[in-house]
Amino acid sequence: MGWTLAADILTVVFGVLLLIWPESGILTLVWLVGIFTLAGGIALIILAFRVRSVARSTGRAIGAR
Repeated sequence: MGWTLAADILTVVFGVLLLIWPESGILTLVWLVGIFTLAGGIALIILAFRVRSVARSTGRAIGAR
């Protein structure tokens, strides 16, 4: 519950800042989306290698019944 409240407060603060300085706010949002997309892609690549190594060590294909 505490994290949700903190995220909501930050959302309101960022919304107000976007109203005050829209140009720099849009540029910042583009950078943040890019950083989160890059981090998510790297995390998925790491996860894929881990899943593959677990599948090889157990001798089973993922999803096989």
